[in-house]
Amino acid sequence: MIVTTTETVEGMPIVEYKGLVSATAIHGINVGRDFKAIGRNIVGGRAKSYEDELDKGQSEAMAELESAAAALGANAIVGVSVDIEAMGSNGSMLLVNATGTAVVVKQA
Repeated sequence: MIVTTTETVEGMPIVEYKGLVSATAIHGINVGRDFKAIGRNIVGGRAKSYEDELDKGQSEAMAELESAAAALGANAIVGVSVDIEAMGSNGSMLLVNATGTAVVVKQA
C-alpha cells in the first residue's frame, strides 16, 4: 500500500478513486506517565512516555487506514492527514485521527 500526504503518486497515474477513508486510535495516559511528564515540564526535556503513546496511536491509526483502503480495493492512499488531539478529563487521553483518499494507481 502506497501512503502519501501528496495528492498524487509521482509516475503512477490515479486510475480510480475508491473514496474517503479514516481511522481513529485513542490512548489513555496513566497517572505514572502524568507525574513523569509534570517533572519534565518543571526541569525541561522530552516526555518520552507521551511520545511513545503518540507513536503507538499514529501507528495504529495508519494501520487501520491502510486496512480500510485495502477493503475498498485500493492500492494507495493519497492526501493523508494525521491529527492529534488531547481529550478526556484533564487531557488524559490522546486521540489520533488519520484520513485520506483511497485510490487505485497504475503501477509501472
